[in-house]
Amino acid sequence: MEEQLVGLLAVVLIAGEVVCDVFFGLLGDLTIWLIERSMRARGKEFKPRISAILLIGGAAGGLLGTISIAVFERTLIPLGWLRIANLLFAPLASALIVYRVAQRRKQPDQSLSAREHALLALVITLAFVTVRFVHAVRPG
Repeated sequence: MEEQLVGLLAVVLIAGEVVCDVFFGLLGDLTIWLIERSMRARGKEFKPRISAILLIGGAAGGLLGTISIAVFERTLIPLGWLRIANLLFAPLASALIVYRVAQRRKQPDQSLSAREHALLALVITLAFVTVRFVHAVRPG
């Protein structure tokens, strides 16, 4: 009974981390949108390169992961295999969600494609989850 309760708690905690990862992915997307909007207001075209998306997303995700370690150093996921699953599936889940949202909200003059939005979310979340995976203290 106790093992089942621990397993259920781990699943709930993974869901919580996925929600946090998606939130941070959307936060990065909002940052790109604000940069794009300010450049268009000045009459300049904004077309980021893939390398810039990777660099900005990796830096933002790493910074957010470091801040989260400073605030809450213990991991919410007690089992090692669930931490590995979180490392693999959280970035994919956030990229898929952001991709669907970007497809739905696409505008004709939008400079970032839905794929670029998804790539940014994937990189931010991957950097965030990797920092948490490496540096978070396991409970127990």
